[in-house]
Amino acid sequence: MAIKASGQRQDEVMRVFVRGRLARRPEFAQTTEGVAVCRLLVLGRAAGPASSPPRVSLYLRGDEARRCAFGLGQGDLIEGIGDLGPERRKAPRQEVLVTEPVKLRERAAA
Repeated sequence: MAIKASGQRQDEVMRVFVRGRLARRPEFAQTTEGVAVCRLLVLGRAAGPASSPPRVSLYLRGDEARRCAFGLGQGDLIEGIGDLGPERRKAPRQEVLVTEPVKLRERAAA
């Protein structure tokens, strides 16, 4: 934890900017409390011909989850900003908790 000169507490956070194509259709669900949630699997560009592209899961909640789940499709180029989620042993890839609206940059060719 860092302390500002004015005495206010400043929490540590790792912010992430993600731009990539959706590897598959968004996965939409609702929690037992009725909160909408959506997971987007985003692929980056591979570093070279012998490497795999980086993958990250974006998690959204509420109205943003509904908007993305029913407005985005596989292959769409998107941008998202959020907080890097905690490392979980069972998670297949790094997770990002989206905090700002996801932007559609380019629709996938049909």
